[in-house]
Amino acid sequence: MTDNFKSDCPHEVFQRGLVLYRNGFTGFESPTVAKKTRFSLCMMIPELEPSVIEKVKEITQCLSLKQSYFNDVDYLNVHWTEYDKRFAVLTTLLQMGHSFQTLTRAQPFFSPEMGDKEVSLETLEKKSISWCKEILSLKDASKGKPLEGLIDDSFCEEWNYITEEGKAFAKELYKIKGYRYDKTRTNFYNDPLFIISYDPDTLLSLPANQERPVKKQKTLIVIESSEEETEKEDSLCVICYEKEANTMVLPCEHNVVCKTCALKLEKTKNSNVCVLCQRAIEHKLY
Repeated sequence: MTDNFKSDCPHEVFQRGLVLYRNGFTGFESPTVAKKTRFSLCMMIPELEPSVIEKVKEITQCLSLKQSYFNDVDYLNVHWTEYDKRFAVLTTLLQMGHSFQTLTRAQPFFSPEMGDKEVSLETLEKKSISWCKEILSLKDASKGKPLEGLIDDSFCEEWNYITEEGKAFAKELYKIKGYRYDKTRTNFYNDPLFIISYDPDTLLSLPANQERPVKKQKTLIVIESSEEETEKEDSLCVICYEKEANTMVLPCEHNVVCKTCALKLEKTKNSNVCVLCQRAIEHKLY
């Protein structure tokens, strides 16, 4: 069979993957500058037999799945064109009785013996919170102080979480780490790479007139509000969640972004479409 998985991933996919891996905790180890072709998913414990790899390929139709050996560790990786099959591959491994350590920020361990049945954004978040709590329970043997310094700041950012439990934990972790909980931190989802429409499953940009999948957009980006904050946040900019939305676009009449973010959007290739409905913009009212 001819190898159809040799192409380097597009710059936009490479950059999004890199940002999600370095600044979040649900992004997988992204392709490198030297070899921009594959995402690494997990470390296998122990090594998989070739027959198992073939069976996973058959079940998930992830034909680029490969096991690589480096520094005494076996890694599973996929070509960037099949990044959207990452959770199917890992969940299938669990269902087949195999354990592994995911190559995400916290590198959580999944095993059928621990009752794990699925790998998803939700389970990665749950495992990451458990890892942080375990670190917080430890003390420096020499100084008797907590080891919260081992926890990366990305675990303190509420926009990295998709559940209310996660967002509440982020706020508490900021207090524990000694940060002032305010709105001064930079949300990397405000970067033009993430402002424009893209598919979070593939990391590919979408055509200007195509909306990203609503469910997936919420999974990756939307910071859901508690009931008491809903009314207040309805008037906030959907990009920065800091300033009041004060820029109306016509003819759709949507007013969902602030002037600052509207000006930033003008520098992107999607500057002529509404960020909410993707309808072409004919005029802006600041």
